[in-house]
Amino acid sequence: AKGCSGCHTTHASGQAKLLKVKANALCFECHDRKLVQGKVKHDSAARGACLDCHDAHSAEQPAMLTGALVEVCIECHGGVKEQPHVLNSFSGKGHPLGDEKELANTMDTLRPGQRFSCTSCHDPHKGDRANLVRYDTAQPLDFCQRCHEK
Repeated sequence: AKGCSGCHTTHASGQAKLLKVKANALCFECHDRKLVQGKVKHDSAARGACLDCHDAHSAEQPAMLTGALVEVCIECHGGVKEQPHVLNSFSGKGHPLGDEKELANTMDTLRPGQRFSCTSCHDPHKGDRANLVRYDTAQPLDFCQRCHEK
């Protein structure tokens, strides 16, 4: 929204690509650092490597993601499809992870207006619980029952 000069200088800069400040600090020229502050941080967020998931210049996806949300997550966390996970632990089928057609029709019951995705259960930047889980629950089934009836 700020054009080229929002991030780049037109002449001399001590940074690569004529950036105004170091790349891992540049995002915080506009975005609040609270976005990545928590007890547990996503590895990319902790390293200030926002460009692992986001495109700095333009993107067709919301939040300027480099691809569809689930696909961006699966690039690094692809094992979730093969390993035991809350999504496939009980029924064997689980949620529509990676099935774009089914995901397109599945809404997040706890976040109105949002589609169901990895971010329905996990915060993509930071959190206070292991695995960046959004919700505090005493028992594993409590987690499911946030959206599903007993």
